[in-house]
Amino acid sequence: MNSSFLSHLEEGLSHVEFKGTKQGFEVLQRNIYSGTIISIKEGKGKLFTSTKNLKFRTVGLRTNDFIALFTFADNINLYFSNKDFVWIMSDGIKKTKEGGIRMPFTGIISQCIYDQLGKV
Repeated sequence: MNSSFLSHLEEGLSHVEFKGTKQGFEVLQRNIYSGTIISIKEGKGKLFTSTKNLKFRTVGLRTNDFIALFTFADNINLYFSNKDFVWIMSDGIKKTKEGGIRMPFTGIISQCIYDQLGKV
């Protein structure tokens, strides 16, 4: 997934949900006040690439935490399982426009469970 994906998110919404089904990968955001659901799916725009027939439980991350990952890298890889965490890896060493260097990283982010995800 690359940083251009962020332009499709609503920063004011608290969480981002990642969902893997037989139909493909989907990202959701829910507005609990209006009932609106923003859905971003695989398509021709290539906002992200995923493994076909990817199936895992829905995982919710705080929107601000997800956005912050792109502060450190232009591209990140997310690895999902049916556990309560997401494995994240960034791309390799990159030079920034300002002359700095972005180092690659690997980490684990545990999922955030909240009412809108259907769990309490």
